[in-house]
Amino acid sequence: RSTTETQQKQAEQARTPPNAQIMRMNLRSSITSASMVFATSINTQPNAPLPDKVDYLVVGAGATGLAFADTLLQHTAPSASVLMIDKNSSPGGQWVDSYDFVRLHQPSDMYGVETMKLEPSGEDSCASNNMDEAHRATREEILEYYDRVTKMLEEKYDFHFVGDTAFEMSQLDDEDILKVVEDGSSSDQHQHHRYILSGGRSIMAKKVVDARYLQPDLPIHVPPKFKYDPNVVNVVPVN
Repeated sequence: RSTTETQQKQAEQARTPPNAQIMRMNLRSSITSASMVFATSINTQPNAPLPDKVDYLVVGAGATGLAFADTLLQHTAPSASVLMIDKNSSPGGQWVDSYDFVRLHQPSDMYGVETMKLEPSGEDSCASNNMDEAHRATREEILEYYDRVTKMLEEKYDFHFVGDTAFEMSQLDDEDILKVVEDGSSSDQHQHHRYILSGGRSIMAKKVVDARYLQPDLPIHVPPKFKYDPNVVNVVPVN
């Protein structure tokens, strides 16, 4: 009987996961170190110079925000001025915090912005068209891609990106919402309003675009949404 109790105790100890806080810190350190590689020469710092005023303040430099800015400036309003801000120091949205092994579940030619291909071209990659169509970009490829997109927009248009900057949406009221009339066009009667950014800075903008609507919850930022007994269930973060 004594032997059985000892074996049960040893089994329980084997099932007990390592300290969750230490694992979370290790994961955060690993992801932060990896994302620093993509903090390039574009204006990523919160103290980077801001324009006096812009037509659009875009909050979020992920897939949605960059696709919006790219199409807006290419087709709709090439003379418009855009300030894009993001809480991260570099563009890429969720990809900045994603694990290194994460890659697209869909072909690369179905992802990204309109004016720049994400998938490698046949002549550049020495790959056949079939390989191009099957290409699924890795996290590193996507971050490098969005860095090139951001630089392209800054070079061609009145576009500015500033990282490490947050915006509180509670500043908006009904007058800030872009209204669409019956014929599908927008009622552009907006005047410039002053909006407060993190760090006490401000910007004059006509319209605010929240590009974080599809922002997912990542385990690196969000704790488990369920209760469990660590002595019974071995919950191990993705590694």
